[in-house]
Amino acid sequence: MNKQISTLTTINQKNLDKISELQSEVLVDGVQNALLEGMHEVEYDFGYGVLRISISEEGAKFRFVPSAKLEEGIRSVAKGEKGPLELRFETALKERVENTYKDLF
Repeated sequence: MNKQISTLTTINQKNLDKISELQSEVLVDGVQNALLEGMHEVEYDFGYGVLRISISEEGAKFRFVPSAKLEEGIRSVAKGEKGPLELRFETALKERVENTYKDLF
């Protein structure tokens, strides 16, 4: 995902990779702190969904619950509709063509 985000933005992939690594470390630290406080469940909101981590003697169980926007987008593409990136590219291309046309005339 970092490569795609880097391509779509001006953010260098190495910087995105560093952020992902830090996020992972923060998640592990949060689980460790929760365990020290006697909690066995941790929840992280990423904006596009929530990751729930349940810790027991058997190990950890993970559950990801997508945001309403992500879930709707996935349902739309599952029905064969255009995805948000495709729509974004079409809009950008349309605007670029219209602006070029306006500049010419």
